[in-house]
Amino acid sequence: MYLEHIVYSTAIAIIVGLVAQRFTGRDHSWVIIASAYAPDIDVVGSVGLSLLFGISLPYAIQATFPLHSLLHTLAALIVYAAIIAILLRPYKIPILEGACYGAIGYGSHLLEDVLVYTTGYPVLWPISSRDIGFGIFGPYHRDFFGIANTYVLLIGIALVLTALTVRIAYEGTTWIKVLFSFHGE
Repeated sequence: MYLEHIVYSTAIAIIVGLVAQRFTGRDHSWVIIASAYAPDIDVVGSVGLSLLFGISLPYAIQATFPLHSLLHTLAALIVYAAIIAILLRPYKIPILEGACYGAIGYGSHLLEDVLVYTTGYPVLWPISSRDIGFGIFGPYHRDFFGIANTYVLLIGIALVLTALTVRIAYEGTTWIKVLFSFHGE
């Protein structure tokens, strides 16, 4: 799931941003979208190593599998949320908000994987070491230019459009201008 993570996390970020704006007056939901790829950071590293040292890509990805599985856990989510909260503090994002945004983005990735894949990861570790995967979309295969599953992607796009409709109906379009203005707070 390469493209799907950004689509689903965008839908979640739009709704979380709506709630955050209502209660805190701030919307840092971009952290959710950026955090959605954090559990796959080892794959990015594998691709980089394969390009840098000429290692074949399939071997590089297989070599990181134990790390990949470890990054798809509740424990990794908690550690990531703490690190992201500390890293965002200099940007005037309160610690609790930074941790929540990071955890929501990371958690969205884990939830998407659990819903899509039949053979999952030990997502609830350290509570349980059982691999969890529901595979509600059938056997997953990338049929959209090798980067996404068309069915999963279409559902995600529908969720983004629904989230946009809800937020625009509630707040209007000013939040879009503020979100992309990059002028601080």
